[in-house]
Amino acid sequence: MAPTHSGAGKPPGDDASESPKLKELEQAPTRKRNASSSQAKQGGPAKRRKSSPAPVAKDEDHDHDQEAEDPKPLPRLRTPDLEFDFDRSKLKDPRPTPGREARPRYEEMDSYLPAELAARRPPSPTKPKGRLNAMQKERLYAQKSREDPLATFHHLYRCRDKGREGSPTYDCAGFQLDYDKVMGWFGGGAVSKKAMINGMTMAVSRAQSLEEKIAKAFFDDFEEAREKILERSRMSIELAKDTISKDPGIPWHKIGHEEIDLWEKQGFKKNKVEDWLTYSEEDRRRYMKMLAGGKHRK
Repeated sequence: MAPTHSGAGKPPGDDASESPKLKELEQAPTRKRNASSSQAKQGGPAKRRKSSPAPVAKDEDHDHDQEAEDPKPLPRLRTPDLEFDFDRSKLKDPRPTPGREARPRYEEMDSYLPAELAARRPPSPTKPKGRLNAMQKERLYAQKSREDPLATFHHLYRCRDKGREGSPTYDCAGFQLDYDKVMGWFGGGAVSKKAMINGMTMAVSRAQSLEEKIAKAFFDDFEEAREKILERSRMSIELAKDTISKDPGIPWHKIGHEEIDLWEKQGFKKNKVEDWLTYSEEDRRRYMKMLAGGKHRK
């Protein structure tokens, strides 16, 4: 009998003797699509890359540091901030100053101006572009003088802006300004060189005459006063003038020949020259305040 087709060509025992490699391929799990070839070669799970640590949140600390680094804006500088008092224990004559109605104030030219006050000065007005004419420069200067309490002529601009019926305005020494005198300063026209020289010469002559009169009336030895004070130290004669002012209660800037005659008639005692040869730095500072702008006072 001829062999059937199904068994043809197969020797007995072929099913049991199938290749072990074929079985391994049948039993092995199929590799996922897109799996890397390196994973197949290594035969294990792929190592995960170490990710960099997430940044620590420092927003709060940064904001705190930023606040600490950024200084707060300084308060606006006002006229009362500039007021101060002299140390009367260091003055030659510590009595109150006649005619002074307000406390003295710092100015931009004062060498003893505190740094914290200077740092609070308002900024200068914005300068327009281009070249400025005389009128524009004057406007900028006037604006700065009005806005900056430390400006040299701040009190004069304030007095003019208030008008004749405005509230009193005081200078850096604490004396009330005279509105008409202030307006005369603003309205002064151009002065020729000759007129300026003549005016200065007359002022020096009047001052010398007044100083000699003070020395004769105030000191017990005029010749000694001439040699040791008039020819050497003007400061000492100004301190004598200050005492003459305080004895009868006349403002310092109003002391003239008539006031000195009045002082003598009232019988105030004369002084020794040697007691008035020295003075303190506080005396000098006060004198410079008294001297500034005396012609604009009431």
